[in-house]
Amino acid sequence: MDPWGEPVRPRVVSETVRLDEKPVFEFLEGEVHLYNDRFEHKVTYPFDWHRSALSTIMPRKDNQKLTRFRGWLGTLFCFRINPFAMSVTAEKEELAPTVNLSNFPGWYRHLVQAYPKENALFLDGLRESIDGFDFLTLETIGENARLLLAEFSSGTHPGAKFVFTELSDGQRCLVCLYTILHFVVATGGTVIVDEPENFISLGEIQPWLMAATEAVEANRGQVILISHHPELINQWAPDYGVQFVREALGPVRVKEFRGEPESSLTPAELIARGWQNG
Repeated sequence: MDPWGEPVRPRVVSETVRLDEKPVFEFLEGEVHLYNDRFEHKVTYPFDWHRSALSTIMPRKDNQKLTRFRGWLGTLFCFRINPFAMSVTAEKEELAPTVNLSNFPGWYRHLVQAYPKENALFLDGLRESIDGFDFLTLETIGENARLLLAEFSSGTHPGAKFVFTELSDGQRCLVCLYTILHFVVATGGTVIVDEPENFISLGEIQPWLMAATEAVEANRGQVILISHHPELINQWAPDYGVQFVREALGPVRVKEFRGEPESSLTPAELIARGWQNG
């Protein structure tokens, strides 16, 4: 995108979808070019530079490749979990989460009604990862508002309820990570999570990583983690890792991670010494 006009507004310079280097959809300098599933150019028409043309394309029998791509795009979520930004009340059902999950109570209010089976598995996962955890509940506090509470129990002590924001930062992050796991990844969606290990100990993140790996393999979901944590690098970089590299003021480039199979050093140690991709 680039700025243009008075007052300055962003406009779309190019928006393209390609499959095997062949065009499926192009929006170039204000013109939309549509192709069929045989990559044959079919239609050209002008469109508003200030909007995404891809979002307006309707499904047809001859554009199933583009339709499937748009469907996948609808299951793509990006997260940078911030426990300090999270609300405690749900004024309504939120169909989509914010990047920092500030609207987590509202999103969970939607999920618990739309996906009861996944919710049962989600609560089981939390019981295994958070000591004493029992339930998440949404209690009515007004005509439409709901208060998110976490219930804990102990074998010899009566249970206790805590407002969601009374949980520790790490506990709230764990709740969000297992929500992402069971409601997005396990249903075949794609997620990008920036620094998932923030606020969480190694003993807490490791079970989640194992569960995420199993969910991806079982349900054809996809997880992209952005991390500097040595444990995550050692576990995932050898088979799946890529690096973002920028030299001086040049553009950021994506490189496949290449370790040293015969080296006694772990991938994280190679990176610490600057010997990766050497």
